[in-house]
Amino acid sequence: MSKNIISFTDVGEHTWDVPDDVSFIDVLVVGSGGGGGGGISGDWWGTGGGGGEVVLETELDVSEADVVDIKVGEGGEPSTNSSKAGEDGEESYFKDENESYFNIVAVSGRAGQGPAFGSSEGDQGGGSSGSGNVGGDYIGGSGDLRGGPGGGGQGESGFDSDQRAPGGGDGGDGVYEQNGHRFAEIFGTDYGEIIDGEAWFGGGGAGYDGDGFGTGEGGKGGGAGELQDGQGQPAMPNTGGGGSERDDGYGGSGIVLVRTSPVVSGTVLFRGEP
Repeated sequence: MSKNIISFTDVGEHTWDVPDDVSFIDVLVVGSGGGGGGGISGDWWGTGGGGGEVVLETELDVSEADVVDIKVGEGGEPSTNSSKAGEDGEESYFKDENESYFNIVAVSGRAGQGPAFGSSEGDQGGGSSGSGNVGGDYIGGSGDLRGGPGGGGQGESGFDSDQRAPGGGDGGDGVYEQNGHRFAEIFGTDYGEIIDGEAWFGGGGAGYDGDGFGTGEGGKGGGAGELQDGQGQPAMPNTGGGGSERDDGYGGSGIVLVRTSPVVSGTVLFRGEP
């Protein structure tokens, strides 16, 4: 049985005309990642954004649908100053035009959070993932406890083992399969962050530590790592990964992948800005 992969990678809204000879498809919908959050110079370092939700539907019945509405979410923007949270990303979706038969939505990752004010203790959390996993967080009141936690998946807090010398928290890993179905096996390895032959999506962004105790690593699935100079890094596009820290720590855009069988030549219309 031949495979045909149709990819929607440009940010914005699209439509897909379902071919007459297609009744069932496999579809992967990935929400975009959250942007990185800022810290406060000398007190708190920045945080990673959460990865977007990843939703796989196999053998989806599209026989009653003529046109499918599709959206690829844009990644969240990072914080632009040192005391502000980033911005959440956007959802991605795949639904019939009347929402009568199916409506598949993958929500975005949350932004990396900025510090809380009005207290001697700073409270700073990495962004939670679209799948609901929380970002790493911690509370600390003194200037030597300031390693920014990473985003979800399940981000790690920015402490070392003795709770004194902080390092930037790692972003939580995303996913490469659901319910025993591997994304690479269904959609190939042209999409996602490919690690050891697996296609990962939805990794969290790393937190930052500028005191030399170690910066975090981005989560598998396009989550951004961190530069030592304090400038955030953008997540990998079309993975739904979270961005890291402020300024350049943009969340990764989402993606929608469709596998049809038999091979078809569907008509794809674009309506929106890339």
